[in-house]
Amino acid sequence: MPGLSAPMMNPTARYATVVNSDPRTNGTVNDGDFAKMQEAAQAFEAQYVFQLLELMAPEIGDDGLSGAGFAEETFRPQLHEAIAKQVVKSGGFGLSDSVLNELVASQEAAGRGPAN
Repeated sequence: MPGLSAPMMNPTARYATVVNSDPRTNGTVNDGDFAKMQEAAQAFEAQYVFQLLELMAPEIGDDGLSGAGFAEETFRPQLHEAIAKQVVKSGGFGLSDSVLNELVASQEAAGRGPAN
């Protein structure tokens, strides 16, 4: 999205630029921090997809195969969670990239990266 505080680019490429080409980072944006930020961004996107699926479920209705009973009510959120994780694993909607860009930018703004 244009207008975000961080320039839109692949977060992994941005991380490589931050860590590898700017001597001011002094290693403060390390692989462990980046991996945690990436995991958090993907978890955020998975939760978003899960919520979309949960909101769509009543609109879809009963397909007749699942029985629409107590077992389905118990199983459906687990199915939606699995679908959401797979969607993100397969590339998702791109939301996690935007979130990751903002997380990296916030680290830079906090003095842990090249925007000191």
